[in-house]
Amino acid sequence: MTQQRTERARRAFSRRRIGGLLATTCLAGGIALAAGGTAAASNATAASGAGSTLTLGLQTGPRTLFVPTDYSTEASWVMVLIQGQMLTYGSHSQLEPAILSSWKEVSPTKYVYTVRPGVKFSDGNPVTAADIAYTYNLQLNPKVGAQEASLFTSVKSATAQGNHVIVTLKHPDSLVKFLPASIAGFVYEKASVEKNLANYGTPNVLPVGAGPYMVSQYTPAQVTLVRNPYYYGAKPKWSTIVFKTIPNPETLLLALRSGEIQGTFSVEAGQAKQFKTFSNLISFPLDAWIGLTMDMSQKPFSDINVRKALYYATDVKGIQAAVGGGYWSPAASVNDPSIYAASLPKSTVTSLYRKIQTFPFSIAKAKAAIAASSVPHGFSTTLNVPEDDPADSLTAQILKNDWAKIGVKLNIRLMPGGPRFQVILNHKPNLGVQIIGNAPDAPDPHEMPWEYFSSQQAAVNGNNSSNYRNPTVDRLLNTAERSSNAKLAALDTIKAEILASQSVPVINLGFEDGLIAVKKGWSFTNLTAFSPTTNWLSDLHTN
Repeated sequence: MTQQRTERARRAFSRRRIGGLLATTCLAGGIALAAGGTAAASNATAASGAGSTLTLGLQTGPRTLFVPTDYSTEASWVMVLIQGQMLTYGSHSQLEPAILSSWKEVSPTKYVYTVRPGVKFSDGNPVTAADIAYTYNLQLNPKVGAQEASLFTSVKSATAQGNHVIVTLKHPDSLVKFLPASIAGFVYEKASVEKNLANYGTPNVLPVGAGPYMVSQYTPAQVTLVRNPYYYGAKPKWSTIVFKTIPNPETLLLALRSGEIQGTFSVEAGQAKQFKTFSNLISFPLDAWIGLTMDMSQKPFSDINVRKALYYATDVKGIQAAVGGGYWSPAASVNDPSIYAASLPKSTVTSLYRKIQTFPFSIAKAKAAIAASSVPHGFSTTLNVPEDDPADSLTAQILKNDWAKIGVKLNIRLMPGGPRFQVILNHKPNLGVQIIGNAPDAPDPHEMPWEYFSSQQAAVNGNNSSNYRNPTVDRLLNTAERSSNAKLAALDTIKAEILASQSVPVINLGFEDGLIAVKKGWSFTNLTAFSPTTNWLSDLHTN
């Protein structure tokens, strides 16, 4: 989204994409559901057999079990099993039906969705079009203040008509078609949320969903799920799933080694070799951009020579080696070039990306840039770092040491992950330097540049913490957003990336892969950048 976010506490994952499927967009008309079984059949099978327990570890547990108040990757692994999805992604990132049985783009500004009949929430109530429309409208309600609201800026309304949901846009938007398959597409029961909106998804008010599981226990230390007896799909393999919060990475590693847990989504790249010795370590493309933003509306970051100096003084390759553990790749901009694969030839993308300005590590050039700036003798600034993220802490220490060589004193402020990210979302003056981790919510090349370079995002709940503003870039991104021609939209998006790079609003640290570890003999298949928002259990194999 736009904002969404591979934030394990630190990262806001603007959710994912893989392989750039913009040209294949959404399917139209009545599409048969792939999920098998009726609600009654699922209810009957769920009642038989005790099944087994699957225990997984998370370094950062969900702050809440409600998307508007916890729009994060690690929370999505949990919430997708509880809430169920409007639509889902297939193994090639194509849109597929789920609780919505079909969808149609009636016009560039109107979508019609059909709710699958017979789907029920875990309390036995039917899922209706009114519930789907209400879920949409949670994002549109400023009083809710949803963390992912920036994804819905082009949505005018969502209304229920019989078994259909009508979504009307203010203007065409290439991203909107994908939102029902993102974390923002998790389904909520209107009556349940309305009664408890202020505390929904907390340990005091457990969420009601239409996914394969429902919550039986939720504490900061553990989330326990049991089968939803009303689930419309096939009976899940495990009767109980336990997510244990284990903040310390060494303790997490030991928990998997000892058999206390059977897997974890929270493998740090620096620990990959250790996990490999006793588990099956799986890497997959997360397309997660890691970087730094600098508030261009705040002195001294308003001086381009300061921004250039900090970029030159950032040992990107050193950070990738120390933190990435071989699972980070270079980044020239916020978009991984592969996202353009469906719309432009690779040679064209490669050629255009060479025009993006970069500032390779050079203390000599950094000293020259700071000497030419408004603060030739340096300055002090503070970087907020999530206290439960070793990767960010190590990155911050490397920055502190290298920036000191040009007279910049970097103070490191450790904060809980949630409040740290909320500082960015609150978007108050003087954001200074911020460390960011973010991945696309959809296979839409326009999304990430829009999040970080659009003036529209330099606002509350926006990701543009550089406060970068350029009318030409805005025009290019707006044209790309509203274009029905994937090639032209991609070209405009890359032009925007090139132009933005000339102002140095961000420091690109790299792209990060996802890492999952499971016990020996187990495996995952079909993992993609969107797996955290799909029913990933079907891709977990125990032999």
